[in-house]
Order: sequence, then C-alpha cells, then structure tokens
Amino acid sequence: MKKIWQIAQYTLKEIFRDRIFFVIIGFSLLYLLAIILLSSLSLGQDIKMIKDLGLAGIYLFTLITTIFFGSLTLNREFESRTYDQLSIRPVSSHIFILGKFIGLFMAMALNIIVLYLIYLIVILAKGGGFDALSLIQTLFLFEEITIVISLNFLISTRFPHLGTITLGAIMVVLGHSTILFKTVGIGFTKFIGLLVYYLLPNLEKFNYRNSIVYGQHPGFENLLLAAFYALAYSAILLILTTEIIKKRTR
Repeated sequence: MKKIWQIAQYTLKEIFRDRIFFVIIGFSLLYLLAIILLSSLSLGQDIKMIKDLGLAGIYLFTLITTIFFGSLTLNREFESRTYDQLSIRPVSSHIFILGKFIGLFMAMALNIIVLYLIYLIVILAKGGGFDALSLIQTLFLFEEITIVISLNFLISTRFPHLGTITLGAIMVVLGHSTILFKTVGIGFTKFIGLLVYYLLPNLEKFNYRNSIVYGQHPGFENLLLAAFYALAYSAILLILTTEIIKKRTR
C-alpha cells in the first residue's frame, strides 16, 4: 500500500507541475463565465440554460483533461524510461499501474470538484438554489473517468501519446454510441454488432444530464449499478495493461 501511495503522489505532483492541466481548467472557467453571459440573453430560461450547458461543460473539459493525461501518464514513463529508474523500485507492474491510476484519478477528481463548486456558486448566485441533483451526475462522472483512464492506459501500452489521445477520444465517442451496434444488421453482421456492443464500454450508463436538468432523479440503483460496471470494466482493463507491461519489461 505504501508503494502504491508513493506512486500516486508522484503522479499527482507530476500532473500539477504540467501547465496544460491549469490551462484546461482556465478554459473551462472561461466557458462557465460565457454561459453566465449567454444566460442573461435567454427569456426566463437562464437557470435551465446554465444547468444544461454547465453540466455539459464540466463533462467535456473533464473528458479532455482525462484523455490527455490518461494518454500522457504512461507514455511519459516509457519514453523517459523512468519506469526503470524510480527510486521507489523494486515494484511490481500491478502496483505501478494501480499507483498511476490512483494518482491520475485524484487529479481528475480535484478538477471535477473545483468546476462543480464554481457551477454551484453560479446557480446559487442566479437564484436557482442548491442543485442537489447535479451532484448525482457528478458522481456518475467520477465513475465514467475510471473507465476512460483505464482505457487510455491500455491504449498507451501500444501507441504513442498522440495516437493514444486520438484512439481514446474515438473510443469515448463509440462508448456513447454502443446502442447503434446493438440494433444494426441481420445475421452475421448483427452478431458482429452485438459483439462490439458488449466489448465496448457502455458510457451511456453514466449519462443522466438531460434528466437531471429537467429535475428527474436517475435513481440510486442506477448509480450503484453503474459504479459496479465501472469498477469491473476498469479492473479488466488495468489487468490487461499490467500484463502487457510485464511482457514489455522482461
């Protein structure tokens, strides 16, 4: 546990030293400011507009940050060969990957918390009260980024930084479009479609933004089922990543 925490802290500090992390947060804050200005032009729909665009913005900028650093975290180690030079070695591959995962997750979690607090302040300032339902969507977002991080880790074992970003973004888009594969084709093509449907991460399990904007509770059972799905899927991806790295470092 101590070694995992050391690697997590090392990863967290590494991300905080990267200016791009704060540049993306800066752009997200400008986006929220732009929403406030735009909402003033709406006719009695300013609160709904802020909620809709605000939650979408938090998701979008968190996703950008997660994909970027999810692809960079391991590639940076491979390219600089610091994986073989870390002072906390000797350490097994699964401890190394788990530490990296926890460190990156903590950084992304802090990013979400900062954006969400600003979002709440804006809603309160506009007279919308405390938006408790949006907190549930934020919890869904925590769950989704575990899969996005794990997926980018796996891709980065085979592709460089730019390739991992590209494939990671494509996989996220496909992950929100899995229902299309379930309903496509007949016969063999339908079989292939179903295979892709069950293999790809179903990221729509974490998307309840529209329901929440309209005041509909997604249900705690959906939150718990999504959490189980995220943990199980992420665990499989991290195990695959660990096995690939083991072969890579032999």
